[in-house]
Order: sequence, then structure tokens, then C-alpha cells
Amino acid sequence: YDSRCWKFIYYDGSTREYDPVSNQWIKTTVTGPPTNASGWNWAGRSNMTYDSDRDRVVMFSYSGQTYEYHEGAWTNRNAQNINNPGYNRFKYAMVYDPTIRKVILIGGTIGPGVSYAYSGPIVVYEETWTYDPVSNNWEPVLFNNTNPLASKGFSSTKVNQTVAVFDPSTNKVVIPYGGGYSYN
Repeated sequence: YDSRCWKFIYYDGSTREYDPVSNQWIKTTVTGPPTNASGWNWAGRSNMTYDSDRDRVVMFSYSGQTYEYHEGAWTNRNAQNINNPGYNRFKYAMVYDPTIRKVILIGGTIGPGVSYAYSGPIVVYEETWTYDPVSNNWEPVLFNNTNPLASKGFSSTKVNQTVAVFDPSTNKVVIPYGGGYSYN
């Protein structure tokens, strides 16, 4: 949700904006839409969140690329470091935390039948990553060299297919499905 223009932004291979005032979804004409070099439609397995400080929608794509949407244009940010949450990840949560000015990516999974390029066992990522849009870097979040989700007793069923929201009244990221978790 882009709170500055009061519209929901949706990407499914094309960009759509929902205007709650007119109660309509509008397919928008944009520049630089996200694409996958192989042409495979990964859009349904990508997540987005709104960076309220920079007025940008940030998307981490199934193809492992980072995109931003602003005023009708998509920009491929392709984070500068190789260290990122990786491609073929789906069923993860993303939320923007304005207290640290970073995007938080939580969990996810990969498995056969989900990726055209993956035939290994089902893997559930019980991990957390932060994306700093100013430095354009993804970093794993570790506390005392351990995974914070595992140390809080999260199981794969709690992390898989989760949703995360930022609660401004407590300045914490809340995971409604699986409990709450604060990293700051």
C-alpha cells in the first residue's frame, strides 16, 4: 500500500493500482517493468512492501532481484553484494521498518514443483534478512551468531506462508501467524 498516493500496488506480470476511492483496479503503463530473462512468470511468488521514508514500493522477486516502484516506473536495484536471500524463494514475508529504515524479509521456502529450475528436497528458510535501500545491500540478521527465529522457538510451519506487519505503537515487527518477534 502506497500511503502517499493512497493506492495499492500489485504486480502479476503487469502493474496494477487499486484506488479505494473509485473502487477500481487500473492496469498502469509503466517504464522498466520487472522481467525474468527466461520469460518464466515468477511474479506470483514475489513479495512487496512500501518504504514510507523514500516513497517507494520495494519488491524482492522470485528470481532473486530487488526492484523498486515509484510514480509509474520500476527500477531494478540488483543489490550490490552477492549476499542476498537468493532466488526461487517463495512464501516469505516482507515488511518495512521505519525505525531502522530497512526492509525485513522473514522465512520462505523452496521445493520441487514450485520452481522450474529446482528439483531438490523441500527447504524451509527459518531466517531473517534486512535490506538497506540507501546502501542497496541485503544482510542476514544474526543475534549471538544464531538465527533469531530458531532461537525464539519458531518452527518451519510458523515461518512458512507468514505475514509480517510493523506496529507503530510498539515499534516492532509483528508476525500474526506464528507470534510476534522484535529484533530492535
